[in-house]
Amino acid sequence: MAADDERMNKPAAGKHPAPVGAPTTACFELLVAGSFEPIISIDAQQRITIYNQAAEKSFGWTAAEAIGKPLDLLLPERFRQQHYRGVQAFAAEQTTARRMGERRQVIGLRKNGEEFHAEASISKAELGGAPVYTVFLRDVSERHRAEQDLHADEERLRAALRVAEATVFTQDSALRYTWIVNIHPGFTVERALGRTDLELLPAEDAGPLTSLKQRVLDSGEGSRQIVRAVIHGEPHHYDLALEPLRDARGSVIGLMGVAWDVTEQRRVLH
Repeated sequence: MAADDERMNKPAAGKHPAPVGAPTTACFELLVAGSFEPIISIDAQQRITIYNQAAEKSFGWTAAEAIGKPLDLLLPERFRQQHYRGVQAFAAEQTTARRMGERRQVIGLRKNGEEFHAEASISKAELGGAPVYTVFLRDVSERHRAEQDLHADEERLRAALRVAEATVFTQDSALRYTWIVNIHPGFTVERALGRTDLELLPAEDAGPLTSLKQRVLDSGEGSRQIVRAVIHGEPHHYDLALEPLRDARGSVIGLMGVAWDVTEQRRVLH
Protein backbone atom coordinates (compact mmCIF):
# COMPACT_ATOMS: atom_id res chain seq x y z
CA MET A 1 0.00 0.00 0.00
CA ALA A 2 2.81 2.36 0.89
CA ALA A 3 4.50 1.48 -2.42
CA ASP A 4 1.26 2.27 -4.28
CA ASP A 5 1.04 5.67 -2.52
CA GLU A 6 4.65 6.37 -3.41
CA ARG A 7 3.96 5.58 -7.09
CA MET A 8 0.87 7.80 -7.09
CA ASN A 9 2.80 10.77 -5.64
CA LYS A 10 5.84 10.36 -7.89
CA PRO A 11 5.84 12.72 -10.94
CA ALA A 12 5.70 11.11 -14.35
CA ALA A 13 8.96 10.63 -16.21
CA GLY A 14 10.17 13.82 -17.93
CA LYS A 15 7.85 16.09 -15.92
CA HIS A 16 8.60 18.22 -12.91
CA PRO A 17 6.11 19.49 -10.38
CA ALA A 18 5.62 23.27 -10.43
CA PRO A 19 7.28 24.88 -7.42
CA VAL A 20 4.99 26.30 -4.79
CA GLY A 21 4.19 29.91 -5.64
CA ALA A 22 5.41 29.64 -9.26
CA PRO A 23 3.53 32.00 -11.58
CA THR A 24 1.14 30.36 -13.99
CA THR A 25 -0.20 31.60 -17.30
CA ALA A 26 -3.61 32.11 -15.70
CA CYS A 27 -2.19 34.19 -12.84
CA PHE A 28 -0.14 36.27 -15.26
CA GLU A 29 -3.12 36.98 -17.49
CA LEU A 30 -5.21 37.91 -14.46
CA LEU A 31 -2.52 40.37 -13.36
CA VAL A 32 -2.33 41.87 -16.86
CA ALA A 33 -6.09 42.25 -17.14
CA GLY A 34 -6.33 44.07 -13.80
CA SER A 35 -3.52 46.55 -14.47
CA PHE A 36 -4.36 50.23 -14.90
CA GLU A 37 -1.24 50.67 -17.05
CA PRO A 38 -0.74 49.31 -20.56
CA ILE A 39 0.89 45.87 -20.62
CA ILE A 40 1.85 44.27 -23.92
CA SER A 41 3.52 40.91 -24.46
CA ILE A 42 5.28 39.86 -27.65
CA ASP A 43 6.74 36.57 -28.85
CA ALA A 44 10.20 35.87 -30.27
CA GLN A 45 9.09 37.30 -33.64
CA GLN A 46 7.90 40.45 -31.85
CA ARG A 47 4.25 39.77 -32.60
CA ILE A 48 1.74 40.98 -30.02
CA THR A 49 0.38 38.11 -27.93
CA ILE A 50 -1.11 39.90 -24.91
CA TYR A 51 -2.69 43.36 -24.99
CA ASN A 52 -4.70 44.54 -21.99
CA GLN A 53 -7.60 46.99 -21.66
CA ALA A 54 -5.30 49.80 -20.54
CA ALA A 55 -3.36 49.33 -23.79
CA GLU A 56 -6.62 49.56 -25.72
CA LYS A 57 -7.35 52.91 -24.08
CA SER A 58 -3.84 54.28 -24.69
CA PHE A 59 -3.35 53.13 -28.28
CA GLY A 60 -6.93 53.02 -29.57
CA TRP A 61 -6.60 49.55 -31.11
CA THR A 62 -8.79 46.81 -29.67
CA ALA A 63 -7.18 43.56 -28.51
CA ALA A 64 -8.79 41.78 -31.47
CA GLU A 65 -7.12 44.25 -33.84
CA ALA A 66 -3.70 44.23 -32.13
CA ILE A 67 -3.06 40.61 -31.14
CA GLY A 68 -1.05 38.78 -33.79
CA LYS A 69 0.22 42.02 -35.34
CA PRO A 70 3.87 43.12 -35.20
CA LEU A 71 4.85 45.46 -32.37
CA ASP A 72 5.53 47.99 -35.16
CA LEU A 73 1.79 48.68 -35.11
CA LEU A 74 2.29 50.71 -31.92
CA LEU A 75 5.47 52.55 -32.91
CA PRO A 76 6.20 55.49 -35.22
CA GLU A 77 7.97 54.27 -38.35
CA ARG A 78 11.20 56.15 -37.62
CA PHE A 79 11.67 54.21 -34.34
CA ARG A 80 10.71 50.69 -35.46
CA GLN A 81 14.14 49.36 -36.40
CA GLN A 82 15.65 50.82 -33.23
CA HIS A 83 13.04 49.10 -31.04
CA TYR A 84 13.35 45.83 -32.96
CA ARG A 85 17.10 45.76 -32.38
CA GLY A 86 16.62 46.79 -28.75
CA VAL A 87 14.35 43.80 -28.03
CA GLN A 88 16.78 41.48 -29.79
CA ALA A 89 19.63 42.80 -27.65
CA PHE A 90 17.57 42.35 -24.49
CA ALA A 91 16.74 38.76 -25.52
CA ALA A 92 20.47 38.01 -25.61
CA GLU A 93 21.15 39.52 -22.18
CA GLN A 94 21.40 37.46 -18.99
CA THR A 95 19.11 39.83 -17.06
CA THR A 96 15.42 38.99 -17.02
CA ALA A 97 14.09 42.50 -16.48
CA ARG A 98 14.89 46.16 -16.52
CA ARG A 99 13.43 47.50 -13.30
CA MET A 100 10.71 50.16 -13.11
CA GLY A 101 13.32 52.67 -11.95
CA GLU A 102 15.13 52.08 -15.22
CA ARG A 103 12.14 52.92 -17.40
CA ARG A 104 13.14 54.44 -20.69
CA GLN A 105 11.38 57.18 -22.57
CA VAL A 106 9.72 55.87 -25.74
CA ILE A 107 7.31 57.28 -28.29
CA GLY A 108 4.08 55.38 -28.91
CA LEU A 109 1.73 55.65 -31.89
CA ARG A 110 -2.04 55.73 -31.40
CA LYS A 111 -4.49 54.33 -33.94
CA ASN A 112 -5.45 57.87 -34.98
CA GLY A 113 -1.83 58.64 -35.87
CA GLU A 114 -1.11 60.71 -32.77
CA GLU A 115 2.26 60.15 -31.12
CA PHE A 116 2.63 60.17 -27.34
CA HIS A 117 5.41 59.96 -24.78
CA ALA A 118 5.63 56.96 -22.45
CA GLU A 119 8.01 55.35 -19.99
CA ALA A 120 8.68 51.68 -20.60
CA SER A 121 10.27 48.74 -18.84
CA ILE A 122 10.58 45.21 -20.17
CA SER A 123 10.85 41.70 -18.75
CA LYS A 124 11.28 38.27 -20.27
CA ALA A 125 10.10 34.83 -19.23
CA GLU A 126 9.02 31.51 -20.65
CA LEU A 127 5.36 30.62 -20.88
CA GLY A 128 4.43 27.27 -22.37
CA GLY A 129 8.09 26.72 -23.23
CA ALA A 130 8.30 29.77 -25.48
CA PRO A 131 10.00 33.10 -24.75
CA VAL A 132 7.69 35.98 -23.92
CA TYR A 133 8.75 39.62 -23.66
CA THR A 134 6.44 41.85 -21.68
CA VAL A 135 6.48 45.63 -21.92
CA PHE A 136 5.06 47.72 -19.09
CA LEU A 137 4.12 51.23 -20.18
CA ARG A 138 3.22 54.42 -18.39
CA ASP A 139 1.61 57.10 -20.54
CA VAL A 140 3.39 60.34 -19.60
CA SER A 141 2.06 62.46 -22.47
CA GLU A 142 0.20 64.79 -20.10
CA ARG A 143 3.33 65.26 -18.00
CA HIS A 144 5.40 65.85 -21.13
CA ARG A 145 2.95 68.50 -22.35
CA ALA A 146 2.98 70.14 -18.93
CA GLU A 147 6.80 70.19 -18.98
CA GLN A 148 6.76 71.75 -22.46
CA ASP A 149 4.22 74.35 -21.33
CA LEU A 150 6.33 75.11 -18.27
CA HIS A 151 9.43 75.51 -20.41
CA ALA A 152 7.55 77.85 -22.75
CA ASP A 153 6.28 79.85 -19.77
CA GLU A 154 9.81 80.13 -18.41
CA GLU A 155 11.09 81.37 -21.76
CA ARG A 156 8.30 83.95 -21.95
CA LEU A 157 9.11 85.04 -18.40
CA ARG A 158 12.81 85.39 -19.22
CA ALA A 159 11.99 87.43 -22.32
CA ALA A 160 9.65 89.68 -20.36
CA LEU A 161 12.25 90.19 -17.65
CA ARG A 162 14.91 91.11 -20.18
CA VAL A 163 12.60 93.76 -21.59
CA ALA A 164 11.72 94.98 -18.09
CA GLU A 165 15.42 95.35 -17.22
CA ALA A 166 14.85 94.00 -13.72
CA THR A 167 17.03 91.51 -11.91
CA VAL A 168 15.00 88.57 -10.63
CA PHE A 169 16.50 85.96 -8.32
CA THR A 170 15.75 83.24 -5.82
CA GLN A 171 17.73 82.28 -2.72
CA ASP A 172 17.46 79.24 -0.47
CA SER A 173 17.03 79.21 3.30
CA ALA A 174 20.77 79.84 3.73
CA LEU A 175 20.45 82.85 1.39
CA ARG A 176 22.53 81.23 -1.34
CA TYR A 177 21.53 82.31 -4.84
CA THR A 178 19.79 79.52 -6.74
CA TRP A 179 18.45 81.33 -9.85
CA ILE A 180 19.16 84.72 -11.41
CA VAL A 181 17.93 86.54 -14.51
CA ASN A 182 19.40 89.85 -15.74
CA ILE A 183 22.30 89.85 -13.35
CA HIS A 184 24.27 93.11 -12.98
CA PRO A 185 27.08 93.36 -15.60
CA GLY A 186 29.61 93.41 -12.77
CA PHE A 187 28.82 89.76 -11.99
CA THR A 188 28.25 86.50 -13.81
CA VAL A 189 25.54 83.96 -13.03
CA GLU A 190 28.19 81.26 -12.65
CA ARG A 191 30.00 83.29 -10.02
CA ALA A 192 26.85 84.18 -8.07
CA LEU A 193 25.01 80.85 -7.96
CA GLY A 194 25.60 78.98 -4.72
CA ARG A 195 27.01 82.07 -2.99
CA THR A 196 25.56 84.61 -0.56
CA ASP A 197 25.65 88.41 -0.53
CA LEU A 198 28.34 88.20 2.16
CA GLU A 199 30.55 86.39 -0.36
CA LEU A 200 29.78 88.72 -3.26
CA LEU A 201 29.48 92.25 -1.83
CA PRO A 202 31.47 94.49 0.51
CA ALA A 203 30.63 93.82 4.15
CA GLU A 204 29.09 97.29 4.68
CA ASP A 205 26.50 96.54 1.96
CA ALA A 206 26.12 92.80 2.42
CA GLY A 207 25.43 93.03 6.16
CA PRO A 208 22.27 95.18 6.00
CA LEU A 209 21.06 93.34 2.88
CA THR A 210 21.48 89.96 4.56
CA SER A 211 19.64 91.20 7.67
CA LEU A 212 16.74 92.42 5.53
CA LYS A 213 16.45 89.11 3.72
CA GLN A 214 16.73 87.12 6.95
CA ARG A 215 13.77 89.07 8.37
CA VAL A 216 11.71 88.00 5.36
CA LEU A 217 12.66 84.36 5.97
CA ASP A 218 11.94 84.60 9.71
CA SER A 219 8.66 86.51 9.46
CA GLY A 220 7.31 84.94 6.29
CA GLU A 221 6.29 88.42 5.12
CA GLY A 222 7.45 90.32 2.07
CA SER A 223 9.39 93.56 2.06
CA ARG A 224 10.17 96.39 -0.36
CA GLN A 225 12.70 99.16 0.08
CA ILE A 226 15.67 100.95 -1.49
CA VAL A 227 19.01 99.23 -0.87
CA ARG A 228 22.61 100.16 -1.68
CA ALA A 229 25.38 98.00 -3.12
CA VAL A 230 28.88 98.93 -4.24
CA ILE A 231 29.86 96.92 -7.30
CA HIS A 232 33.44 97.24 -8.53
CA GLY A 233 33.80 100.51 -6.64
CA GLU A 234 30.63 102.06 -8.06
CA PRO A 235 27.67 102.66 -5.72
CA HIS A 236 24.30 101.46 -7.01
CA HIS A 237 20.83 101.80 -5.55
CA TYR A 238 18.06 99.26 -6.09
CA ASP A 239 14.33 99.23 -5.49
CA LEU A 240 14.24 95.74 -3.98
CA ALA A 241 11.05 93.70 -3.51
CA LEU A 242 11.30 90.42 -1.56
CA GLU A 243 8.74 87.65 -1.05
CA PRO A 244 9.12 84.34 0.83
CA LEU A 245 9.06 81.07 -1.10
CA ARG A 246 7.10 78.22 0.51
CA ASP A 247 6.90 74.46 0.00
CA ALA A 248 3.68 72.47 -0.37
CA ARG A 249 3.19 72.49 3.42
CA GLY A 250 3.53 76.26 3.64
CA SER A 251 6.97 76.28 5.25
CA VAL A 252 9.34 79.05 4.14
CA ILE A 253 12.19 77.51 2.14
CA GLY A 254 13.76 80.63 0.63
CA LEU A 255 12.85 83.87 -1.04
CA MET A 256 12.35 85.53 -4.41
CA GLY A 257 13.52 89.03 -5.14
CA VAL A 258 13.05 91.59 -7.90
CA ALA A 259 15.52 94.47 -8.06
CA TRP A 260 15.19 97.56 -10.24
CA ASP A 261 18.32 99.69 -10.63
CA VAL A 262 17.23 103.23 -9.67
CA THR A 263 20.73 104.71 -9.49
CA GLU A 264 20.18 107.19 -12.33
CA GLN A 265 16.78 108.29 -11.05
CA ARG A 266 18.29 109.05 -7.63
CA ARG A 267 21.11 111.02 -9.18
CA VAL A 268 18.60 113.18 -11.05
CA LEU A 269 16.49 113.72 -7.91
CA HIS A 270 19.49 114.55 -5.72
